[in-house]
Amino acid sequence: MQAPDVEVVMSTFRMMTRTSRRLRRLVRPILARWDLTGAQFAALSRVPKEGISLTELAERSSADLATVSGIVDRLSKMGLVERKRSETDRRAVVITLTPRGQQVLEAITPLHQQAIYEVLGRVEPERLTLLHDLLYSINELLDQLPAALEGPETEDAGLAQKAGPKASLASGPAAGNGKGA
Repeated sequence: MQAPDVEVVMSTFRMMTRTSRRLRRLVRPILARWDLTGAQFAALSRVPKEGISLTELAERSSADLATVSGIVDRLSKMGLVERKRSETDRRAVVITLTPRGQQVLEAITPLHQQAIYEVLGRVEPERLTLLHDLLYSINELLDQLPAALEGPETEDAGLAQKAGPKASLASGPAAGNGKGA
């Protein structure tokens, strides 16, 4: 398999970032009606009726535990979720929706889905399936990355910052000519 051109890779990255940002902007007014952020709605929508541990909620949200804990704190202050001790493990905390949280979720979800459908629902089904599969594959690749590559606190990241962006690219698949191998 021939490696893709670095310009195509970077253009794709920028397009994915821009698309994600625009979709978040699209739903922001819907969430604002309930004084929710996208992260708060994402967490709220991942709490099943039976409840969920904070650790599991963080995993489902693809966020770190401290971030999700702060989000849950704010949702709790808003009266949308409750923290309860687990009946099976007193050390564990279970997050559950309050009746108000369930009402808010039931009110927002169809509006959120409709807004997203207005855009993605216009894409031909075959192309939407292809997009889904490609994004799934990219997420699988990201899951396979060593944890050291995901954060800025790596030795290589520090070296790359000192050496500059060209030094970082020089060791990648596009080294030399700006084209794939």
